[in-house]
Amino acid sequence: SIGLNYLRNLQELSVEAVEYLTGPKEYSREQAFNIIQEWNKEFTEKYGNYDFDGSYYDEIDEFIDKKLGTI
Repeated sequence: SIGLNYLRNLQELSVEAVEYLTGPKEYSREQAFNIIQEWNKEFTEKYGNYDFDGSYYDEIDEFIDKKLGTI
């Protein structure tokens, strides 16, 4: 379901992105979480029921890198 995928994606995006957003980008944790929620909605809509294999983590990393380049 979209809910389960959303939660899985949120967990992975949060782990990867929060350090960059609160460190080098200097966002507060609340700001970072709000950004990550928006990114997660977009990622989940784009990838939906994605296979959670090795390529999934590559997609997460690539998605985050692209997003970080826009802020």
